[in-house]
Amino acid sequence: WSPFSPPCFPVGLPSPLPLLDCDSERTSFLFRFLLLLLLPSSSFFLSLELCVQNSVQETIMGSAYSSGGAGSALTFNIDDGFAEGIVRGHFAGILSRTDYTNLSQCETVDDLAVPLASTDYAKMLSSSSAVDGGLLRRLCLEKLEQQFQELRAGALQPMGKFLDYLTYGYMIDNVCLLISGQLNGRDPEEQFASLNPLGKFPAISAVSVADGPQSLYDYVLCQTPLGPYFKKVFPYVDMQINHAPPPFGETNIEIIRESLYKAYYEDFYRFCQHLGGITAEVMCELLEFEADRRAITITVNAVTLNSEMTKDDRFALYPRIGKLWPEASAKLALADNQEQIIEAVQFCQEYRRVFDEVSNSHAGADSLDEAFKKPMIKKNLLAFEQQFHYGVFWAWLKLKEHEADNIQYIADAISYNKREHINDFIGIQEMWDY
Repeated sequence: WSPFSPPCFPVGLPSPLPLLDCDSERTSFLFRFLLLLLLPSSSFFLSLELCVQNSVQETIMGSAYSSGGAGSALTFNIDDGFAEGIVRGHFAGILSRTDYTNLSQCETVDDLAVPLASTDYAKMLSSSSAVDGGLLRRLCLEKLEQQFQELRAGALQPMGKFLDYLTYGYMIDNVCLLISGQLNGRDPEEQFASLNPLGKFPAISAVSVADGPQSLYDYVLCQTPLGPYFKKVFPYVDMQINHAPPPFGETNIEIIRESLYKAYYEDFYRFCQHLGGITAEVMCELLEFEADRRAITITVNAVTLNSEMTKDDRFALYPRIGKLWPEASAKLALADNQEQIIEAVQFCQEYRRVFDEVSNSHAGADSLDEAFKKPMIKKNLLAFEQQFHYGVFWAWLKLKEHEADNIQYIADAISYNKREHINDFIGIQEMWDY
């Protein structure tokens, strides 16, 4: 017999165990005192058992919280389990192979509403008369943004901060898109309509009055999360300097974009490491892949387009995270042709496979960006194989964004009568076998 085993009560006397509930207010001091008088030995061991159980529970919960709730399987569901369940439900609604087959068989773009009626996009086309590929993609992203804002509204910290980080990349793309459209004389209304809803913020309309980095920082970015990143790229913007700021140009915009992404990835990477646990394990791998992809893309564009960017400037744009940093990144910065780029990443089977697909492709097949989408989708699918982490939110956004691109591609293929290429998109479910 152990003092922690259920106590034995005299025959005929009802057991007080059903009435004893340490978490209930009904268990009063008087009731415990009566039990102590009637059953001194049994109540002693029973009280001892309850005290030990409560002490062990408090010790376990306390150690779990001290290790970080975001990375602990014991405590994750307390604050974040509901949101994770919601996003996994959204993930279950991703278009299947059958859905894509039904979309590809439509004769006109308007007919796409019929197969979409049995998906999560059922009510998406109800308020739209004229339909084209661009409109479909915008409606898909607006629905995604609405679902994201619902999750953000109910998020506690640190998940709320994590969800905010997910929008910074879209904010960078929107700002650079507006500046590029301004330089090329595009209609501002069309530019605002093409912005990603996930990257909109109140001051974004002021981008049209910015003619250089200084005015962009003063009028738009100083009060946004991108402000600290922008100050790293252009340290003088926060100083009172009398010289005229350099104007924007197409080359400057791409350098600004890549520099902001570098600062963003490095900051987000540190934040995920601080969260720890499964979130750090999943998210750090996803961010490392994105950082390596950008480093390779920067190098390929510089070599292919004969850019005037120096090798030192190219190296300065590489994010300081990932599998390529620092040894392979140094080799990439010195590369002068495609062969040297492949040699620099040869040690990584994943990136070697990407270049093999590009070199073996024929006309109309994968470009470098398209080839990188396949491992990107596979990594984001694998993020859902683990539980109790924030990586599913990043993966969900990336997969749904790619799904919107697929819907636009099918609609454009129908509109321009390119049915021979209508199935050249990259399906999400097919990438489980990649």
